[in-house]
Amino acid sequence: MFMAIIFISSFVSCGKSDEEAGEEQPSDNMKIPQVVIDNIKRVFPGKRLVKMEYEGYPKITWKYSGIYLTEGIIQPAEKAWVRYLLTWESIGISIAMDITYEDVSYHESGRAEFGTDGRVKSITINLPKATEDIKVVSNRYYSNERITREEYKWGDEDWNITNVRWTSSGNMIYLDDAVMQYGSADKIGLVHYSSPELNDLYMDEMLFYTGVCGKGNNNLITSITQGTRKAHYDYSYDKDGYPIQCSMLSESYNNKGELRSSSTSVLHLTYTE
Repeated sequence: MFMAIIFISSFVSCGKSDEEAGEEQPSDNMKIPQVVIDNIKRVFPGKRLVKMEYEGYPKITWKYSGIYLTEGIIQPAEKAWVRYLLTWESIGISIAMDITYEDVSYHESGRAEFGTDGRVKSITINLPKATEDIKVVSNRYYSNERITREEYKWGDEDWNITNVRWTSSGNMIYLDDAVMQYGSADKIGLVHYSSPELNDLYMDEMLFYTGVCGKGNNNLITSITQGTRKAHYDYSYDKDGYPIQCSMLSESYNNKGELRSSSTSVLHLTYTE
């Protein structure tokens, strides 16, 4: 899966300010472009995720100020977590990351910049190392409100380019050799957790939930078949049609079509009201 598809006092709208409309201001007198606000409301017009939890780990939580994502915490294991703090500004989002793994802790910082279309056009992360800092840069390009290309560079290395393709029904093509089937509407971007490798959450996927990194899939994945590996997804929904539980069955077969191994995991989801 490609590594990416990863905020505000605002302008007057329809005669009312965002504060009058019940949206909190993310920073003192900071004017956020209306196109950014419109993108957030269009990508997430309803409920927002506040918690995803497997029966075990990882555990993921989000916090908001009005419509703006301001904090995300990923806990992949009992003694490991990453905390993202997002500060919204008129030209982009300042990102602070505190990472802890057992007895080791360190801090990283970065920035996501808005393009003229109100979406994140680039992300820069400064990684502190023992001898020197390394800068990681990601550039994004969009078409029809979805990411279609990502350029990724680590330090002085050459650029890596990923072209992101979508089906005519608005669902991402992850793998050329995989057969994917879809079901009901994907209202929250659960697409990012629907590959057989469910335990990875990258920073830019966290940023997806800001609403300014483009749209996700139109539909929830119900199955993936790739060679001798298969994954099946079964959902339970709340009264508004949002998935509140996803049961995932992963299977591996030998060349004779005989089942070699299988495992099941359950994901629980909680939303804003």
